[in-house]
Amino acid sequence: MGRLSERGTSPWRSSEGLVTFAVAFAVFTDGLVYDLVIPFLPELFTGRLKTPPEDVDNWAALSLESFGMALLITNWIAGYIADGNVSKSRPFLAGIGIMLIATLLFFLSVDPYLIIFARALQGASEALVWVSGIAFLVSQVDEANLGVCMGYTTLGATIGELIGPLLGGYLYERLGHWAVFGVVEVVIAGDIVLRLLVKEKEPESQQQSLVDAVKGLSDTDALLGNSVAVSHGTLDYMTSTDLEHGGDDDRSALSGTTDCDGDVSALRTLGWNWLSSVIGAAIACVVRSALEATIPIYVLRHFGWTSSTSGGVMFALLLPMVGGPLVGKYTTLNGPRWFSTIASLACGVFMVTLGFLTGDDPTTQILFVVNIGFIGLCISLGTTTQTTAISAAAQRAEALRSRIRASGVELSWELKMLTPGMMLSGLSTAWALGLFLGPACGSFFHFSTNQEWLHLCSFLGVLCVITGIYCSFTWKKWR
Repeated sequence: MGRLSERGTSPWRSSEGLVTFAVAFAVFTDGLVYDLVIPFLPELFTGRLKTPPEDVDNWAALSLESFGMALLITNWIAGYIADGNVSKSRPFLAGIGIMLIATLLFFLSVDPYLIIFARALQGASEALVWVSGIAFLVSQVDEANLGVCMGYTTLGATIGELIGPLLGGYLYERLGHWAVFGVVEVVIAGDIVLRLLVKEKEPESQQQSLVDAVKGLSDTDALLGNSVAVSHGTLDYMTSTDLEHGGDDDRSALSGTTDCDGDVSALRTLGWNWLSSVIGAAIACVVRSALEATIPIYVLRHFGWTSSTSGGVMFALLLPMVGGPLVGKYTTLNGPRWFSTIASLACGVFMVTLGFLTGDDPTTQILFVVNIGFIGLCISLGTTTQTTAISAAAQRAEALRSRIRASGVELSWELKMLTPGMMLSGLSTAWALGLFLGPACGSFFHFSTNQEWLHLCSFLGVLCVITGIYCSFTWKKWR
């Protein structure tokens, strides 16, 4: 009776709406906490931590680099935990525990080394939240609704990144260190409540959801749906009927040929295209992270702007990311080739232009912020385009691998490694590399003088141009 009562009174706790909201709020919290502190990092080191002004650049960059390195390392560990854990909600819940410890360390510490350690813990928490959170979402949501739910999840991260710089800079300037601490802890408390509130579906319910989703798909879509479920550990087998039905009629849609050799060749080409998208996404993240690490310090020194004003500049950089769903829609229709090429080339031009905007007059300052906005638009276009391409590549790779396995052909070792899970991990790997290498660029070029600022911007601009040229030779065939 107790079991029946529990099932009857708490189905809303495992509803798709609540699960989606909980995961979206979790990534919102991560984005908020990460970007909240960026505008006041220079003042935190020179004020509360008593760091010599000449060392602020290195400490601020190191705080971002430690976040990225921890994210990169923990990303693979989190994937292993999420795949091997029967309960998808437990790793998801553990992530907020690490986040709580990290924020307490960050705001209570008076030692810069503890600040660096706290940022590293935040990076580890973000990896665990993203990987286990998405795995939890996939295990609880029907295939037919997964795209919409993922859209809301991404929107949560974007809102956190937008609000963070504005809120952090304003609160720190107006109300001080402990006001920011209080807001962060309130948000984390709400996150904890949501994660405790959601409840995993009963195994029978999860299995029935998968069956219902497969019934509503075409033969090839059913194959893809089952393959995704297998990769996330939510379906224990793939029926031979699915393999048979995913055969000749739809094979040309992915590989353009009807023989197994063509499938192997298509998989190899898909792998190279996937790699180009990972590189493109990583470069976009490098540029973004470099600007996040350097802009607050540069505008403070060069323009004398406060934390709240620098938060507004960061808002201009991140605002264009709201248009991500629209970019993803057109990328799905037309492919990533020219979108990514144009975005990278334009970003290179705007980065070089930014290096020359060093005057103290109001006109130059306005152009500086506008230029940052255009760079943010290019980064948003490039990141969303490459993210869509990576996701599509992972889905297509599973269909190709299924047909190749059915034919009995043995794949080479490099193609065996090209699994959907590994391909999807390219997203977080690109983000982590950007978080690590971007601040490193700022540390290398120093940007203390106008000439050094020009060198930094020119280097990032050339990097974008090279990436744009490279992208123009990839994804020549999308459909």
